Amino acid sequence: MVDFSIYLMAAGTTLVFISSLVLQLKALSEFGIIRSWIVPFEEIVLCFKNWKSARFAAKSLLIGFVLILTGFMMLMAD
Repeated sequence: MVDFSIYLMAAGTTLVFISSLVLQLKALSEFGIIRSWIVPFEEIVLCFKNWKSARFAAKSLLIGFVLILTGFMMLMAD
């Protein structure tokens, strides 16, 4: 059971990291800061131009925090 809770917390941490990175890219592209950087990075930013990706990243951030909290509670229960 301890292994499963550690895997759950690792999955939640990965989800939080990726979704926060997506939200930061969205915020930077809205302010136009990224436009002066190299071209391949701008192509990545263009994928996150629509607000659907930002909403999805915010939901993923919430799910990641729930996974971390659930894994921590399972770890403390053992």
